[in-house]
Amino acid sequence: ARQSSRVMEPRSWTGWTPALFTRASSRPKRTTAVRITRSQAASTSLSGFEGSFAIGLLEAAAQAAIERRGVLLVAYDLPYPEPMRALWPVAHPFAAALLLDPPGSGPVTFRLDLKPGAARGVAWPPSIPAAFKSNPAAQALPLLAACLRAGPSELALPYDADSHLAIEIRQ
Repeated sequence: ARQSSRVMEPRSWTGWTPALFTRASSRPKRTTAVRITRSQAASTSLSGFEGSFAIGLLEAAAQAAIERRGVLLVAYDLPYPEPMRALWPVAHPFAAALLLDPPGSGPVTFRLDLKPGAARGVAWPPSIPAAFKSNPAAQALPLLAACLRAGPSELALPYDADSHLAIEIRQ
């Protein structure tokens, strides 16, 4: 069935604008409200090969702690086009988003330490296909799996060739 979307007129132009989207298809119609905030908050883009997620996590945690406000960490990676694919073979696309609140404001707390030495013994969750291990953004998966386990846990994420990010999780 052919699908199309149309935007209905906004109801208000003060503060935020709700835009209503309806989806025309053979299924029943759904309407979704979207909040447009006109946010002018700063954003940072980082890249660091296999350590990209750890680098982003450290940066976002530092911003949350220093600024004393929530920081949205969004990590994604797609398979690269040739000739870059030959240099860094990302097999599957992956994306994750984490909202990091300032220390002491949430049920899960992290202690992040940048330590020398390669991250050895990083346990890749057996329930997650190993093909995602080559995707830098998918390094979020061991952290997410550790957050779902009851009780404290520790893990290490690759940071660069000479160091790793040690993470201690308390719940």
